[in-house]
Amino acid sequence: MAALLELRDVTKDFGGLRVVDHLDLHVNQGEIVSVIGPNGAGKTTVFNLITGIFHPDSGEILFEDRKISGLPPHTITNRGVARTFQTLRLFLNMTVLENVMAAAYGHTKGTMVESMLQLPRARREEKRIRALAEEKLSFFGQRLAGYRFDQPAYSLSYANRRRLEIARAMATDARLLLLDEPAAGMNPNETHEVTELIARLRDDAGYTILVIEHDMHVVEGISNRVIALDHGLKIAEGSFNEVATHPLVIEAYLGVRAAAEEAI
Repeated sequence: MAALLELRDVTKDFGGLRVVDHLDLHVNQGEIVSVIGPNGAGKTTVFNLITGIFHPDSGEILFEDRKISGLPPHTITNRGVARTFQTLRLFLNMTVLENVMAAAYGHTKGTMVESMLQLPRARREEKRIRALAEEKLSFFGQRLAGYRFDQPAYSLSYANRRRLEIARAMATDARLLLLDEPAAGMNPNETHEVTELIARLRDDAGYTILVIEHDMHVVEGISNRVIALDHGLKIAEGSFNEVATHPLVIEAYLGVRAAAEEAI
């Protein structure tokens, strides 16, 4: 399979602290790749580098064989990379439908004057965006569709807010979704549902997915490959079982003594 996303020898420092250390990473078309590691391992910084919030100090990032490192975030989003955040970032006073429509306006061509005067092109684009938003929300079934279109986002349960943030990312016409701890804060039943949802995003909707997740049940259930980071270094890569039993991964999570005992 061709690599949709590639990080080549990427390094990022903040002052004297190296947060990402000569990282090589790739995600193939149609894969779900999970990035794991203890707090402070550099996982979210990797997402921020990919999406243009930070720029690498060295190395390069490619999407569909085109360099995206150094580009502004909106340009990277328009290229086909969208993300969710560890901390929800919804427009809580807007409706469910409006939240998703807002993400699609970046692909419109109508001018501000056309929108203000409701000229024909602006009306056509508004209709198209509404249909797109309804289509993306319908992927989540009754959780977000139907009568929920007109509900304010603040009225949703926590799990449905997570779903809405994913729907909003989908509406950017993305081909690669970066999901930052999608199961964070969920109970076991909700965690199971989000695991199934991520698999459906790949199998039914055709997305390639890079996910950060701490819940190992989710990681085991969805991943084609797992990459483990510690202090910005890639310490293991492979199947879930290969990475979960790797001595360096055990050491990163549990300490040197635990790794030594595991090796005995």
